[in-house]
Amino acid sequence: MTRVSTDELIALDGLTAPAFLPDGSALLCLGPGDGVAQAWVVPLDGTAPRRLSFVPGERCMSVRASPDGKQAILSVDAGGDEHSQLWLVPISGGEAKRLVNAPETIHTFGTWIPDGSAIVYAANGRDKARYDLHRMTLANGKVETLAEKGETFQTSGVQPGGSLIVLTEDHSTFNIGISLFDLKSGERRSIKLASRTVKASGFRWNKDGSAIYFLADGERDFLGIGRYTLAGGEVDWLYTPEADIDGFALAGDGRLAANVNRDGYSRLVLLSPEGRPLPLSVEPGGVVSEMSWSPDGKRLAFAFSTPTAGSRIRLVDVASGTVTAPIAGETAGRLVGTLAEPELVKFESFDGVPLSGFLFRPRGTAPVRGWPVVMFVHGGPEGQTKANWRFDLQVLVEAGYVVFAPNVRGSTGYGRRYAGLDDRERRMDSVRDLGVCGEWLKRQPGFDPKRMAIWGESYGGFMVLSALAEQPELWQAGVDIFGVVNFDTLLRDTGPWRRGHRATEYGDPKADPDLMRWLSPISRADRIKAPLFVSHGDRDPRVPKSESDQIVTFLKSRGKPVEYQEIEYEGHGYWRPDNRRRAYDGVREFLDRQLAKND
Repeated sequence: MTRVSTDELIALDGLTAPAFLPDGSALLCLGPGDGVAQAWVVPLDGTAPRRLSFVPGERCMSVRASPDGKQAILSVDAGGDEHSQLWLVPISGGEAKRLVNAPETIHTFGTWIPDGSAIVYAANGRDKARYDLHRMTLANGKVETLAEKGETFQTSGVQPGGSLIVLTEDHSTFNIGISLFDLKSGERRSIKLASRTVKASGFRWNKDGSAIYFLADGERDFLGIGRYTLAGGEVDWLYTPEADIDGFALAGDGRLAANVNRDGYSRLVLLSPEGRPLPLSVEPGGVVSEMSWSPDGKRLAFAFSTPTAGSRIRLVDVASGTVTAPIAGETAGRLVGTLAEPELVKFESFDGVPLSGFLFRPRGTAPVRGWPVVMFVHGGPEGQTKANWRFDLQVLVEAGYVVFAPNVRGSTGYGRRYAGLDDRERRMDSVRDLGVCGEWLKRQPGFDPKRMAIWGESYGGFMVLSALAEQPELWQAGVDIFGVVNFDTLLRDTGPWRRGHRATEYGDPKADPDLMRWLSPISRADRIKAPLFVSHGDRDPRVPKSESDQIVTFLKSRGKPVEYQEIEYEGHGYWRPDNRRRAYDGVREFLDRQLAKND
């Protein structure tokens, strides 16, 4: 059977983040260009997409059109370092103008001023651990500081007919500070959506500026859509299904489109302005990532991907329910029907906590001894493996491996309580979940229990190293890609803007030194028996490369088998095709060598 190559899988990456231009004639999107994401204009008259960003070799992280649709702001970093710089580019085509040039500073675009004369953005140039909020006048480049020393400031658009924006500060995943900031007076007042701290995002103004719509958990376990009315400060919960909502879009007439997360699959639901479900719903068989209403409210654009195809853009005619593709001959779906579709499986952990995951089986007949098995552990820890496109998983499935991607306790997508089941002293319970998953895999027919490996990235790397130490007889090989090794050094060396946020999740080394030491894989690494493959980018701003250096040095000093792959000019994730090929072919070749020993 002919297998699909790594290059063919990488080429399936498609377009994401669609947003209608103000006149409804086209969509702005992100998609591949020169090997990394670039901004694109997708006309809706059937003509070919046109590339908008031309910052050679660098990744475009976001694109936002001006109110008149004539210009766009691009956020571009260098080598995956996440130090985004802002550029201004004409949407009709032409040379981009660099608005800021401070490579050591992160610039987070916020919003356009309604007349298009200025933009609002946050930057940590003055204090790397904190952000200031700025307004830049585009005609002369003048910058005015509006607010100082916040935690990862994010903003909404400007209030229609007014001067307010919603300003949020990310203290932790489930503690988002929310305030109303007046761009004219500089006054700022906090607002509360519930009696406790909340996870909240997606703040949007209604058409007359009298209310704000948002996504939050409030007093509930799951994320729902709410509305905050300025006049009385009242919160109305409009749509609160017994499932998390991953995102929503607000039309000019108040209708809503909600993206409901059901076991890692998306379901699009259309709602009335008061949150009542309307007849139209769409189940694309994968994961929706972004949605955008057309200015006239007749169409909804969304990006989605499936386990067998990269991200594509679709348009829904909300009157008829017809779904169409705006791009003819797109490549993202061309291997649909060729690659392995996963099965969603569910079982219980050691203490009855429900676990689930996606199980990929290779095409063809299993070997006499059964397929070798690789378990992939997602990062985060506030993350979830979903039914979306992961070329790296398909690399191993195409190479003849069963791949199981579980969502253990601590994963998001199953409510706030479930996400908190691995907090602090309970963190190792999630590692025990991995052992339960491994034992479940050993019992499945057609799988080889003597050829099992575990693989994870970022926080998933912490999980891998912990599992290798706690369950040394279960795993025959491990793969750690830019993983956490030592919480003390991670919080010391990570980007200053991340330290407080991460300490809230993991613990404070100064307040909890014994807990941090006990949780860190480096403290138990002498128990690791299985050969380990380690990979890390040299510009990683989240998990510094020094984390991987530590585990490699430790294992080598004790004569234990470890291979180290250092990737140049990449950050927390590999974006360039050559580096992706090198990294994940490296993973496959390592597993081929190690698991073949048990043939």
